[in-house]
Formats: sequence, structure tokens, C-alpha cells
Amino acid sequence: MNQIYSNKKDFFAPSTTVWKKRRSDGSAVRRRNVYNGQIPRRRIDGSNYTDRSSGVWSRRSSGASEIRYASSRGANSIGKKKFGESRLEAAERRRTVAKRKGFRLFALCSLIFIALIFLVYKLLFIVGGISIEGSQRYGAEEIVSASGLSDGVNLYSFRSSVVKSRITFACPYISEVDLSRNIPDKVTISVKEETPAYIAEIYGEDVLLSESLRTLGKSSDEDNADNLNLIRITLPDVKEAVSGRTLSFFDSKSDKDSRSILSAVSDSELAGRINSIDARDQYDVDIVCDGKYLLSLGSTDNIALKLKTAAKVLEDDMFSGEDKARIDLKTAGKTSVMIDNKLDLD
Repeated sequence: MNQIYSNKKDFFAPSTTVWKKRRSDGSAVRRRNVYNGQIPRRRIDGSNYTDRSSGVWSRRSSGASEIRYASSRGANSIGKKKFGESRLEAAERRRTVAKRKGFRLFALCSLIFIALIFLVYKLLFIVGGISIEGSQRYGAEEIVSASGLSDGVNLYSFRSSVVKSRITFACPYISEVDLSRNIPDKVTISVKEETPAYIAEIYGEDVLLSESLRTLGKSSDEDNADNLNLIRITLPDVKEAVSGRTLSFFDSKSDKDSRSILSAVSDSELAGRINSIDARDQYDVDIVCDGKYLLSLGSTDNIALKLKTAAKVLEDDMFSGEDKARIDLKTAGKTSVMIDNKLDLD
């Protein structure tokens, strides 16, 4: 049981210097004019005692820099300096408390902001109408169904690239899709369609192709080469032909050579008169023109010049009849013509 000093003679006199604590740097802090019962002091044997009014003072260990005080009445507030606490320690404690308050305020504001975004996302910008522009082959309902959109979805809940991919896959004749969001609740889809330019046999089936070699689908009886004035092309081995996607070849060189041949033909003076193109071998390209002339171009070197030469040759009067002919253009600057009505040009 702690002993309480109650006799006046047991306390220091008013003018006595009392060493209350030590600072963090080791220097002592002293207080003068200590009166009876105002601060705790040690007993003669060095132990601490319990003050009647203030609370409990824990025993100080050797070299301790502060006194730990446990108030039974909670008299000290958080922001105020505690008894026995240095200014540096008090400032550090205040900074810590301020940081905690700032973090709590930031967390609260973040939660409110997220809640507002959620409410805006759920309650505002709800799609109430989808319009289609530029389509002739497909109906509006068919394109909307292919897009995966519907009334009631959020205006910003979908990606434009995904919608475009869906439409071009389900509607292969559509080559370009432009999607615009009209706040607050409208979506406009503008499309651009392609027409078949070529027909090719791929894996045993006739497939319609655009000028850019996009697969438009299988050929039907109504979509044959004669009815649509299509050019029948024979291509190198095709790796993949997916509806709405560009043809994929096994090697990039075959892709490059095939495109260069088709581009040269479409840009030549003979465009519109070509019936078929055999581009399987880049060193042995054959073209059927006007349904009765076989143009042997050889390699793809100087193909534009060879086509220009063929156009000039066909202007001769000897080609005004119905005779079939083979025109050899394999060597640039040298042309030979051989009439052969037995040529199989189908």
C-alpha cells in the first residue's frame, strides 16, 4: 500500500527546486515555488506515491525521458500538452492526430463520390432509342440485334469497338460502323456497305469477296459471277476465310502478291473487261479479257506496264472478230499473239 505524505514538513519548502523530468536531449527541467500537495514527489526510499486528487503516477525507470500519466477523470484533452510532455512530443502528437482526421475526411469524401457515380450510372443516361443510318441490304432490327444493344442499357456500359465487331461479323456486307452517343438517351449507328467484286472457290465452295478481299459470304444461285458481273479469281492457298473478315493466307508474300495483282487490274484500262484472274503463281499470272483473250503476264514484275501494253494491242482491228487468242506478255516490250479458238477460258 502506497504511503501518502500528509505532514507539511515532509514536503519541500516553497523555494525549493524540484527536478520534475528530463528533456529528450537529457537536460533537466526544473520548477520553483512548489507548494504542499501540488505535484507528486518520491518517497525517501525512491518509490512513487499516489496523489489524492490528480491520479496515478507510474514509477520512472532509470534514464526515462517522460512521466506516464493515467488520469482517472480524463482531464487532459487530445490537443493539449500533457503534464510531463515536451513541446516536440506534443507537436508530433498533434500532427499524427491531424493526419488521422485528414484520412478519415478523405475516405468519407471518396465514399460519397463513389455513391454519386453509382447513382448517376444507374439512374441517368439510360438508352431510350437506337437509330440506324446508311443501310440498304440489312434492316434496322437486324443491325440492332447484331449489335447486342437494347433499350434500357446504360449509355456508357458498352464499348464502341465491341459493337462494331459484332455488327461486321453478323452483317458481312457492312464494312464500316460509326457509333455515336447522343446524350441523354439516344444511340445512332451509321454503317457503310460493300458490294461483291470477286468470286473465288475456297475449300470447295464459291465465296463472295469485296475489293479489299473481305469475305462477304457464300455464293448463292442469284449471286453468281454472271449476274453480278463479278471477276472470278483463283488465289494461293487460303488459311482462313471468316464471314465479315479479311482473307488470311498462309504466308504474307502470297497476300502481298495477290493484292498487287488485283490492284493493278482494277487500275488498268482493261478494268471492267476482265472475266477471270489466275493468281495462284506469282510467276505465271493469267488473265481472261472480254471472254475470248488469254493474257499471259508471267511474273508480277512490271504488271502495270504489261496490262497497258495489252490494252493497246487489243485496239487492233484483228481483235474485232469472235476469234479466241493467246497474247503473250511475259517479256516487257515484246508481245506475241496466237489465234486459238480451242482455248478453254471457262
